[in-house]
Amino acid sequence: MQIKKLKIAVLLADSNFSSIDTDKNLLQIYGESILQITYYRLKTIFDKILIVVNNFDQQSVYSRQLGDDILVNLNENKNELTAALTALQACKNIPGAEFIFFARANMPLIEKKAIDLILKKQV
Repeated sequence: MQIKKLKIAVLLADSNFSSIDTDKNLLQIYGESILQITYYRLKTIFDKILIVVNNFDQQSVYSRQLGDDILVNLNENKNELTAALTALQACKNIPGAEFIFFARANMPLIEKKAIDLILKKQV
């Protein structure tokens, strides 16, 4: 049985989260958070989307908006590199994970055309 090759998007949502009021990823634009807009744009392109956050409170809030694939960066030094490492470690356990695309969670204007160009260039 052949495993389907998956394209995975990772959203780095490692903002300084202390409450919903201060998380820029949760700012509303026409009734949807910036995080939701970015997530749903990528959902049309990728087979799976993982979101990396800094703590369990943030994971809880994001899970209510988007579901289960919210990873917590447990590294003591929280930054984009350790968040990426958290995602890469999780991707090792996903059968068929072939292509991993990283983006910030606060990129609601990300263009499908640009991502399609990147996907066409993959080796």
